[in-house]
Amino acid sequence: MKNLLPLFLLLHFFAAHAQSEYDAVDALARSTSKSRYDTPTELAKAMCKDLKTDREKARAIFTWITDNVRYDFKSMDYVPPKGMTKAELEATRVERTYKKGKGVCQDYSMLYQNMAAAVGLECVWIPGNSRSILRSTLNGHAWNAVKIDGQWQLLDATWGAGVVEGGDDFDQLFQPGYFLTEPRIFIANHFPEDPKWQLLDKPIDKETFKKQPVISYGHPEHGIIDAEPLREGISRSADGKMQLKLKFSKPQEIVRVKVGTKEVEAKSSEKDGWTVFEFPSTYGREVQVWVGERTEKGVHTKLGGVFPIR
Repeated sequence: MKNLLPLFLLLHFFAAHAQSEYDAVDALARSTSKSRYDTPTELAKAMCKDLKTDREKARAIFTWITDNVRYDFKSMDYVPPKGMTKAELEATRVERTYKKGKGVCQDYSMLYQNMAAAVGLECVWIPGNSRSILRSTLNGHAWNAVKIDGQWQLLDATWGAGVVEGGDDFDQLFQPGYFLTEPRIFIANHFPEDPKWQLLDKPIDKETFKKQPVISYGHPEHGIIDAEPLREGISRSADGKMQLKLKFSKPQEIVRVKVGTKEVEAKSSEKDGWTVFEFPSTYGREVQVWVGERTEKGVHTKLGGVFPIR
């Protein structure tokens, strides 16, 4: 693999510059303690009172929730009192999540909607399905759309708060890639019940959703934030080679490419801001991209993308 350091450093500079717009807002959110406020409405109003833009308010709420609510599998077993209206049920779940500091995706998204509305943001919570990096896993999920400067945008505070590492073990990790994500990227692993919330000119169907590549774009250090192909699988060329174009959240010390279960040697080059990988076509139904770094304990990589082979 060619040395990509100069290009990656340049890309990292621009990424860091773009991210800096949220530094002050993130610091504000992380310094706001709920111990001073009885309700999430009161907290949201106090936290956002000096913020000037819808984007800053939306970000502050996103960061506060991801920092203060942990995913809790036991919350799936919550049974609300009988006879509640829909509005009463949502209010109860919001209060419960705020006070306990834990919940599941529906709780995260309802809390986000409640706090956003408190500061004048138009916001909805969206039920649907999500797909893990394993591609074959399809689960019920919920997230939000918030209107920023008159335009709907997408976010997932649940995934922004961390990851589930095997079984019921939640690892709290701020993942900013799930805040105001481009719809064409968001649809890689979020499929809303109502197609309008794909926010795409041409919504895709569920079968396309299941079969398309999937990328892990939220991770702050090892995210794959864009890919080509993104909607279809990778094609084999006439000379027996395959090509994949990727953009990363930050420079990657290690990038490994597997076809099926076999790691292959991938040649890399840079073109128009993309890292282009070319590698031989061997037997397998999908291409996996693993990204990571060397640590004192050895090489550590995580699965960053899975691409079916056409």
